[in-house]
Amino acid sequence: MKSIKMIQHKMTTLVFVLFLMQVVLSSRQVQGQLQPLSSERALQEECIVDNHDWLGDGWCDTIGAYNTEKCGWDGGDCCEETCGTNGATKWDCSEPMDCQDPSVRNPIDAADANTCQGYFCDKYLDTLFILMTHNSASVKGDMLFPNQNNREPEQFRYGIRGFSMDIWEENNQVTLRHEPWGEVDYLDRVKDILEVMDEPGQEHEFITIQIEDHLETKPGIAFACNVWGDKLITDFDSSKPLGDYIKEGKRVLIMTNDNSHVDEAIGMHNSNNLISENQYEWYNSGQAPDYSYRRGPRRGQQRYARMMNYFCQDNPGIGSDDKSRRVNVRDRMQCHAEEFKQQDYANGKINIMMIDFYDLGNAIEGQQAIRNGSTDYDQRACDNLRTCKQGGSSCSFFSSCGECCSGSSCRLFFVFDCKCDS
Repeated sequence: MKSIKMIQHKMTTLVFVLFLMQVVLSSRQVQGQLQPLSSERALQEECIVDNHDWLGDGWCDTIGAYNTEKCGWDGGDCCEETCGTNGATKWDCSEPMDCQDPSVRNPIDAADANTCQGYFCDKYLDTLFILMTHNSASVKGDMLFPNQNNREPEQFRYGIRGFSMDIWEENNQVTLRHEPWGEVDYLDRVKDILEVMDEPGQEHEFITIQIEDHLETKPGIAFACNVWGDKLITDFDSSKPLGDYIKEGKRVLIMTNDNSHVDEAIGMHNSNNLISENQYEWYNSGQAPDYSYRRGPRRGQQRYARMMNYFCQDNPGIGSDDKSRRVNVRDRMQCHAEEFKQQDYANGKINIMMIDFYDLGNAIEGQQAIRNGSTDYDQRACDNLRTCKQGGSSCSFFSSCGECCSGSSCRLFFVFDCKCDS
């Protein structure tokens, strides 16, 4: 009987090789490299084996995809501690084992699994403070006119705990774009983030994802959520401390700006209910950001985050490393945060600051100072910095309407003169 199974194993190997060849042939060109479509790669994320009845049968199958996480480590057959625990098996677990299940190889102490240690454990959405990268996937070398220098894993290691993503769905493919400057594969970037979150010492870290939503179908929305696996929070309750989720291994909160795509049961939450924010267009680093209200809740019973858009760019919206270096400094971050907190929709709080080129300046020092509530900063850092939106004021001969008005529209009167809308 075992000899028959060994023959079947050889046949399985041949089928598996043919399957891999088919996947390679079905790949298409993305960003200069052959990459499978996201829909095809999503299929690979399932347990794809020829004989599902071999899972949990008491025999460790090492050929093919049986002994993988997606297949439950061959239904538990490849570890002595788990083989046969699902009831009667066809085989007796006497064959050589190849235990790859990390929960068995590196068991977590039960007491540690029920505790949370770290910054986020006692925080709520409206009591934390984090830095979020603007257009997190728009990185030098991956897209033209980028907003960041390094990809998400390096952002995370630096201390970034919020990511903003422009997510698109087209022809069954889900990508991250910075229109019209380029795109990267969504699944690749998610995997990168999940891997860095699994590095030693990161088990109690928490991240927030805000997406600008260009998804088109229900399967696309489901895919955007499902790829985060068991780390994704579903049915988020802002009245609960984040530590309650972290202790359950739930450490990723996703929010969409598209109300029609909200499905909390699968992990797609409503950004318009959970984040209040200011206008984002800011082109003159010699002026303060535009603090005027953009979207999100203003007040109410539900706890929500207050986010300050704090990325100064070149007009018409191109990332500027030079301007980022000027504004991503502790003193300016602190005094602008204090000004932001005075806005009626902020209600004296700031929880997220979205920035470009996080590694220029000393943004992480600013984050720590704001977390600590420090008032030890140069209060003159924001002196003589008017807010960009100056209703009715004329721009100078050499400045653009965008530099004068920031987020507001401009009325052109003469070739080099415009006035900001009130």
